[in-house]
Amino acid sequence: MTMNATQYLINFDNINDAVLDTPIYRIFSLEKFLTSLNENLLFFVKTKSWEDPFEAFLLKQLIWAEDGSENYPWEEAVGENFYGQCWTFLKESNFLWKIYAPNCDGVLVRSSIRKIVNLFLEGQDDRGKFYFGKVKYWPEEKIKEHFENKSIVEGMLNENRLTTVLHSLFIKRQEFKQEEEVRLIYVKAYGGIKDISVIQNGYAHERLHLFNELVDELIIDPRLDDLRANIIKRLIIKLGFIKPLRKSTMFDSPYLKLRVSKLGTS
Repeated sequence: MTMNATQYLINFDNINDAVLDTPIYRIFSLEKFLTSLNENLLFFVKTKSWEDPFEAFLLKQLIWAEDGSENYPWEEAVGENFYGQCWTFLKESNFLWKIYAPNCDGVLVRSSIRKIVNLFLEGQDDRGKFYFGKVKYWPEEKIKEHFENKSIVEGMLNENRLTTVLHSLFIKRQEFKQEEEVRLIYVKAYGGIKDISVIQNGYAHERLHLFNELVDELIIDPRLDDLRANIIKRLIIKLGFIKPLRKSTMFDSPYLKLRVSKLGTS
């Protein structure tokens, strides 16, 4: 990894091989995964569309004059330039399967921080920038106190506003700490391409196949029966995926070796 790429890693105290090789995970619905794999696309969404009211919260605020006489709303274009995708350090979790694959048809992708760096953070161009970072979990009062600080507010009205918004996208309320979330954020440059809701293979780099480069392993939803899971496996392989692929064993019945001394006869 070049030194240039480290500036795009957010909230990491140290960057070393152990950190770069840390596994990260993301659950896709089956439909979105198959579409992404078939079309060699990685889907992003505008951060302002995130459902939690404390997600992308800064863009939803008005900035007021100190005497309260008038306010200065964000330029609409600012909110249009941030796109995101959420990952996690959690290998598997029942609540994540339920949230991201409510139809019991999820596909869990295992990748690593190093692969994110190689595919998205290295060699960026002037059409926009990718950032990857850990989410910080703060109490609600700390979030308010931090962003109501006058120096922070004034920075929102000058050239620091994009940086301020970017860092706010890596802050979440402490009630969500169990998610152990990390995020890949794309900040589109002004005057850049109109729609980056999908990131196509080759946008950041020329690559052979986005998912074969990005993914170390795929894990099929544990709630699927074996017949459907095997059909999905065959379809994924047919679409060109060559990495390890298996069904989760999270909900398999345990096999216990229950043994006792040989019982004597009476």
